[in-house]
Amino acid sequence: MLPFWKIERELRRLAFKVIDLPQRVGGQRRQAIYDRTVRLNITDGACGTLEDTAILLLYPIDGVALSTLEALTHLQEKGVAPVVVSNLPLSETDRDKIAARAHLVIERPNRGYDFGGYRDGILKILERGDLCGNLFVFNDSIWFPLSSRCSLIDDARNNQSDLFGIYFNHRDRDPRRSHLQSYFYRFGPRITRSPDFLSFWKNLVVYNSKDLTVRRCEMALTNWFASRNFSIGQKYSVN
Repeated sequence: MLPFWKIERELRRLAFKVIDLPQRVGGQRRQAIYDRTVRLNITDGACGTLEDTAILLLYPIDGVALSTLEALTHLQEKGVAPVVVSNLPLSETDRDKIAARAHLVIERPNRGYDFGGYRDGILKILERGDLCGNLFVFNDSIWFPLSSRCSLIDDARNNQSDLFGIYFNHRDRDPRRSHLQSYFYRFGPRITRSPDFLSFWKNLVVYNSKDLTVRRCEMALTNWFASRNFSIGQKYSVN
């Protein structure tokens, strides 16, 4: 007999497939319609282009937190130009506060979870030619920086890998599911200056399903770049 955990796993997978069926069908068509019809609300900020760039994704359900403003200041001090992408509309006050500390503020519909926001932000800065060296991509689920002496940006820059993250999930039973966790990435210049970078984000289909987002965006990203001979690095590994 099959172990109970395997039966439970397969039943859970089946349930997700049934629930996500509407998302699985016609994803590319829906993405094309979104790209053609949705207009992003874009505000230029006070910070010019710097050595590196960062996409900071927000979901400010209770307004913009003080920690977000501190993160923007910290990024500038590290020579990183912040581009803030909000998955919710901002109040005029919050927009002004962010713009005073950012290079760009992008407000968009809450579609596609983090990867929807990452995609819109990255395609916009590529379109504008605002991307210089490294690109940091992260969301407001992490407390950053923990202090003024936080070394995360320096550690990520100093790592020799083309793509760097904080945590790498190892899936020994299915290596295709091994991936960097998506709340923090650093894409090095070898990636950001490659046509592969634009190709990945332009062709990426995002979903209003957490399970599909993990499988087809988060897991796919690490493996897509690794398959094109870009090196992958991490600060920690978890099984």
